[in-house]
Amino acid sequence: MFYKETQKNQFKRALFGPFTLDNRSQTLKIDNTLVKVEPLIFELLVYFMLNPDRVISRDELGEKIWQQEFVDNNSINRAISELRRILSHDALPENAIKTHYRKGYSFNIDVKFDPQNILDSMHGGLRALTRHNVQIFLLLLLLIVLQLVIYL
Repeated sequence: MFYKETQKNQFKRALFGPFTLDNRSQTLKIDNTLVKVEPLIFELLVYFMLNPDRVISRDELGEKIWQQEFVDNNSINRAISELRRILSHDALPENAIKTHYRKGYSFNIDVKFDPQNILDSMHGGLRALTRHNVQIFLLLLLLIVLQLVIYL
């Protein structure tokens, strides 16, 4: 994908307006009601969320989301229209996805990433680091034992 998998997976949930995006299960809910979102549209939404208030060109969207150098403008137009339709809600600004003539699009919604998920990911990283340290310790211990066996 356009972004490194680690960047994409750095959050589990994001909240904006009445919407909750669950990145792990790839679902979008509005007021706890599941919204049907095609995988490509979901990727587009995540990309916009990770790049707020930045003008993203059609070429960049084609390369990063469709993973193609050239994407038909109609495909991009349809995807943007579908995402706008999904995000049309009174609680969100009308120009949630703003068109910048001949430049691209920008995502203009404040997104709050679930702080509990940030703590979970930090804790998971510490757990992985500890597991890694234990493996190194055991490997070094094995080498010491082998050295003792050889010299005795």
